[in-house]
Amino acid sequence: MSYSPLQMAEAFLHMGELDDALTVLNAHLEANPADEAARRIRASIYWRLPGADHQQAALADLEQITQLTAADYTQRSIIFQQMENWDAAIAAMEQARQLTPDDDRLTERYLLLLERAGRLEQARRVVAELPPAWRWSQMAGDLAECAGDLSAAVQHYSDAVRDLESRLDVNGSRLAATLRGTLLVKRAPLYVRLEQFDQAEADYAAAVEIFPKELRFALEHGLMLTLRGQTETALDLCRSVLCDAPELRPLLRSRLDSEPRLQSLSSLLD
Repeated sequence: MSYSPLQMAEAFLHMGELDDALTVLNAHLEANPADEAARRIRASIYWRLPGADHQQAALADLEQITQLTAADYTQRSIIFQQMENWDAAIAAMEQARQLTPDDDRLTERYLLLLERAGRLEQARRVVAELPPAWRWSQMAGDLAECAGDLSAAVQHYSDAVRDLESRLDVNGSRLAATLRGTLLVKRAPLYVRLEQFDQAEADYAAAVEIFPKELRFALEHGLMLTLRGQTETALDLCRSVLCDAPELRPLLRSRLDSEPRLQSLSSLLD
């Protein structure tokens, strides 16, 4: 039984033999330069290999495809990202989203690229136009926090919590509870920075219940109690946390160094 060059290349790929796959594809494309399926496979191999030459070779193969798909543009974006060409990476994802505007994975990648490139306001405008959903509200909160807009970030995280609670059983599903807890631990420190301590305490208390083994949240809860003037309670809580998790001492030291109002806890590091 004979195999086609593409079948042979795919077999080599499954075995992790990239050089052998390239040898087969190179010979095939030399004889059949219009075979776009082969070019796609070869491009996918090139971009996995290290070095700028391989990245350029992958782009060259993709540029010879007559009608690029969303997957092709996404691959171009990944290659440009590897080359730290953020403008080109973003432009490629814009093309991918135009072809498949309802693909949330492409939208999420697009937003992450905008954030990585420092285009926070553009990313915030894009996410504001997306349909209401906890996932996009969480991302809007992340972007607002990066932009220093703490009040907006709190509002977005709150929107995300409400939407999540309306869609999923956060009390009966461990996954849903974990998603909710993740949002709460994003929102809690923002409440602290805004000195909205009642709200922060509620979030930390809920997070500790959801993540009982993540003692850093209990420590952060204790730090917040110090800021609101409950020093003795904070000392007892932090002392208990450090007894069970001494590896959190560097985190406490970092917090003490950055916030003078926490110096009443310095005795815990003696």
